[in-house]
Formats: sequence, structure tokens, C-alpha cells
Amino acid sequence: DEERWKIDFDPKKTKKVIVKKTVKKVNDEERWKIEDVSENLKVYIPKEDPNAILQSFQITFSKQHATQNEFANLKKFKNAPLDQVALLWPQVEQKSDKQQQLSKDLSYDDMLMKIFGLMTCTMDSSNIKTVEPDLKRLAPTKFTILNFEKIAQSLHRSVQQLSEFFGHELKCDVALNESALLIKAKVNNQQIKELINKYKQQFVICNSCGSLNTAIAKAENGKDWQLVCEGCKSHRHLKK
Repeated sequence: DEERWKIDFDPKKTKKVIVKKTVKKVNDEERWKIEDVSENLKVYIPKEDPNAILQSFQITFSKQHATQNEFANLKKFKNAPLDQVALLWPQVEQKSDKQQQLSKDLSYDDMLMKIFGLMTCTMDSSNIKTVEPDLKRLAPTKFTILNFEKIAQSLHRSVQQLSEFFGHELKCDVALNESALLIKAKVNNQQIKELINKYKQQFVICNSCGSLNTAIAKAENGKDWQLVCEGCKSHRHLKK
């Protein structure tokens, strides 16, 4: 039996199962690329757990080859369940050499602080409420919005910009009279509210983060106009 055991047993024929796990480490040369991509990130907070932003950022930062294309393909949700939300993705924005050097010098904690600062900015600006219009009838076809200037200020727009929009939409003559707007047409309070809301949607609200803290500026070509968000720094083209 002993001789048979020696013959039957062959160590070379034994099966060994080895599980290999490859751990990718980020070297110093590649690290700045990740920090550079992680520099400009938009933040969305799920209602269920605001702390999930930290977890998502850790996952993002751990990517060795973090490219803008990878993040651009992430689904974007606002106030979505935790298992469906992609909290972070970068803006497509050209950086100067100085900005790139700044990205290299930023630590992990610095980037977290920037994200939470952006979070606060977005939440504060999104809480801004527009002023209710104070409409007064002067004649059957002549009305005035007494607090028109306050409405424009709440939207961060000039009275000239807002009055031009009202005249175009109502297809009538309008005139500014100090802080009021004179409308030479028959209108009601509901119409004015709908016009203000339409103006907000088209020329004020940031489509990326929902902030009202935006500005209208010339595009790079010097001809077109674009809406620039002061919070997340995104921008979109404005139709004429």
C-alpha cells in the first residue's frame, strides 16, 4: 500500500486555485491628472444622505485614469436615491498653466473643502425667491407694475433687460417710470407671474445646478450671449 501511495501521488498533478487581485497604485506623475480632473466638479446632494458626497468623491479620486469622457458618461440625477445618483462630474473648461499648477498643489482635504464650499453656494443661491408683482390698473388698456425694479433685482437683471422681454412677449409698448413699468395693454396678475417665470427659465436659472445666481455675458466669439453660473461656473448659449 505504501508503494502504491507513492506511485499514485504526484504533486505536479495537484490543482491549486490562486486568486489574484490587481491593485493599481497612482504614482506621483499620474496623481496631478486626477486632481486636475477633480478640480472642477459639480455637486448634487441626494435627500437621503448628504454624506454620500464624500463617498462618491473618494471613489472618483481613486481612479487611476480619470478622464473627462469617463465622467461625462455618468448619469446625472438631482435628489435621486443613493443607489442611482452620480454625484460628481467635471465641467469641460480650459485651464491656464497657473490653474493647472494650483491643481497640483491642492491636497485631498483642500479639494473636499472646495466641494463643500460649492455645495453651500449652490444651496444658498437656489433659495433666492423672486418678488411678487404689484400690478395696478391705470386705465382699461394701461397697467403698471409698481415694484418692477425690485423684481429685476431679485433676478439679478437690469430693468432694461427685463422690460425688453416684457415688451417682446406682450407685443405692446412698455416704458420705465422710475422703479415701475408702464404696460400699454390689458394684462392681469397671473399673466405677469407667468412672464416672470418664463424669463427665469430662459435667462436666469442655471440648467446644471438650478441656481439663480447667474449673469448674462458675451460668448467667446463676441457676438452671441451666454448664461454663466456664478456657483458651478457652467454656461449655456442664449437664444436670441
